[in-house]
Amino acid sequence: MKDNNEEFSRGDPDRSKKFFLVSAAGIIIPLLCVTVGVFMSTQLFAAYMNYDPEVIGDPLKVLSNGYRIYNPVYFILGCIKYFGDEDFSDYIFKSVPPVIIGFVVALITYMLRGVLFAGHQKNQHIYGTARWAHIKDLIRFGLMQKYGIVCGETANAPVTYKIGGENNDKLILHLKNSVWREYITHQPPKAGRLVCHSGATNTWVIAPTRSGKGVGCIIPTLLNYGVPYFGWTYDKKSFFFKAFGGAFKFLAKKEKAIKGRGSVIVFDPKGENWEATAGFRSRFSTCLPFNPMQIDDSHGKPMGTVHYNPIHEIPDSKSDAFAWSDMFGEFFFSQNDSGENAFFYKNARDIFTAVIMHVRFSREIPSKEKTFTRVLEIFSMPPEESSDDDPEGGTGAAMLRKLREDGIHVHDDGTPFPEIHKLISDAANRSEIMTPKERASVYSTVFSELNNFQDPLIKECTSYSDFSVRDFIESGNGISLYLIIPYNHIKRISPLFRLLINFIIRVFSDGATNANSQKLSVPCTFVLDEFPVLGKFEEIEQNAGVLAGYGVTFLLVSQSLSQIVKLYGEHHAFLDHCKNVVLYTPGKYSDAKEFSEAIGNRSVLLDNISASGNRHEAGLRSVSLSSQETSVSLISPDELMKLEFNRFILLTQGMAPYKGKKVVYYEDPRFSRIAFLPIPELEHLMKRVRNLPSNKKRKAAVSAAIKPDAFTAPEIKKSSEVQIKQIQDTELYFMEA
Repeated sequence: MKDNNEEFSRGDPDRSKKFFLVSAAGIIIPLLCVTVGVFMSTQLFAAYMNYDPEVIGDPLKVLSNGYRIYNPVYFILGCIKYFGDEDFSDYIFKSVPPVIIGFVVALITYMLRGVLFAGHQKNQHIYGTARWAHIKDLIRFGLMQKYGIVCGETANAPVTYKIGGENNDKLILHLKNSVWREYITHQPPKAGRLVCHSGATNTWVIAPTRSGKGVGCIIPTLLNYGVPYFGWTYDKKSFFFKAFGGAFKFLAKKEKAIKGRGSVIVFDPKGENWEATAGFRSRFSTCLPFNPMQIDDSHGKPMGTVHYNPIHEIPDSKSDAFAWSDMFGEFFFSQNDSGENAFFYKNARDIFTAVIMHVRFSREIPSKEKTFTRVLEIFSMPPEESSDDDPEGGTGAAMLRKLREDGIHVHDDGTPFPEIHKLISDAANRSEIMTPKERASVYSTVFSELNNFQDPLIKECTSYSDFSVRDFIESGNGISLYLIIPYNHIKRISPLFRLLINFIIRVFSDGATNANSQKLSVPCTFVLDEFPVLGKFEEIEQNAGVLAGYGVTFLLVSQSLSQIVKLYGEHHAFLDHCKNVVLYTPGKYSDAKEFSEAIGNRSVLLDNISASGNRHEAGLRSVSLSSQETSVSLISPDELMKLEFNRFILLTQGMAPYKGKKVVYYEDPRFSRIAFLPIPELEHLMKRVRNLPSNKKRKAAVSAAIKPDAFTAPEIKKSSEVQIKQIQDTELYFMEA
């Protein structure tokens, strides 16, 4: 295999010794050629003259074998003396060829010396080695896959653009068709090859608003990623794989298998991606629209929504229940747990975690009411009139006494849960010893983070769960979860989506994995359009690279680099974690400058011509040409800001940048035929939801709870209240059925 690891590494410039050697060789070799030719002609001339001393003189040296070497001066003098003599001229012409050959070889050698000097002045890449990538580079780096994350298409694609619309403010991309295909064969346009990777690495798309990122990247990706297909699988334990690393895999045992399955979690402002892609994705994956604001589609048709309650995910385990509950506290209160508000946020996290555990394990709260809305209601309990609690504290003695009530916290089977009860009681005690004013400020902090859950729509969509995060891990088929929100509600609802996304990531990354396996049997990609508007995701920034080992990757979309810098600071880690960066025409000079520097510089030879002579002369006396290397950016900031709107630049770690064309999905036959397919009604989608692993387990639990022979003798003695509670916890399945 060819080793190209040093292609972009600059070597040291050639030393001056090379100049000396070339110069010396350019003089010595021609002289040597002429000298040898003259001596050879002298020896021929002496032989033709029968070694007559009067003509050729005495030998300069006689070798041990008797061979005589004559002085070439006599040959030169003889040529001059006998050149016109008819008796000697024939011998002279027969003796001259070695001299002529020597002069010709000397001339050629001298010319080669000039070529060597010119070659030495070729570009030595002193100032940089940047270049544009070619298709062979894309193939080498796995960027020409059939299915996966679509970055664009190759540079030879016939994609054009124009600025149209009523006010000439709309970018219109067009896939140009040839006259032959359009009018003669009546075929659709022929698009270029997809620039597409498998989705095993993170991708960051930086595209200003209205630049075609949805048309060229997001929608094509959702129509292309996670699509199952038949492919060959080979026995990697065979001799051929072990001995030759797959070079002779065609000799190994193989069988057809379904490949390419993948799940997606899509942040979908305005629901455009759902309308364009859910119809197709529902054919091979379970599509879940999480639409808390219950918006309609573009045709005025209700989309509906699935329900999800993260509190139901807290395990009934003394070793894990606190950790998972505290995780929710971290999501809400960790971003402001430093500085002047540190005291209030840390104490808010403490009591909030306790109330979360109380809601999850309280025997008095029905399963349907174990929600964040109920958490907010508990914090909103009014103070007792007889207590000395400060009314400004909002929640006080009544709530804390409820948290400490004996026997109130139980396992799912109704048995006491003393370990959790102690944790909750301790947190209540810590809150009680605070002054009323401090407690009021702490509870106000909780209110400020949970106020979204007052919204009846949010309360409804988080009241129970139609699916579990574990379904993404345990399901053998892909799941497509769309987080849909009207754009004008993003700022208000973004904490809910941050909670869901962070929680899902934590569940995915819980436990160990290794280089030879991943936790998710079906990999999952987060497609986060307008990523910065959701707020700060420290979990993604810090761990996006590590999460790839669990089968979790990200397609992040932002309008500019400065958006990320403003939110995460200049030393953010997204460029480190994202192996692929798709860059559209930037709108800010600072972004263009940074990426121009990242793309790199190249060395070019600058020719300098100097001439001397009188300006009134017909010609110049002396003209000299010299070259020197200088540094030039592969693409300057102003050129980058003028990048054609139908183009993109792909920056892949370890590879030269590639300049390609955008995809036009609505005219590309690969995507136009599968985009905007009819979306099944929600009730039909729910039929597939019921086959998710979590719902199958829930159904089995209900069946076991209502069968008389499913209980042993001690279990039969349970109170009817406990058995009713078991059915209540799972009856939501039948409500949907």
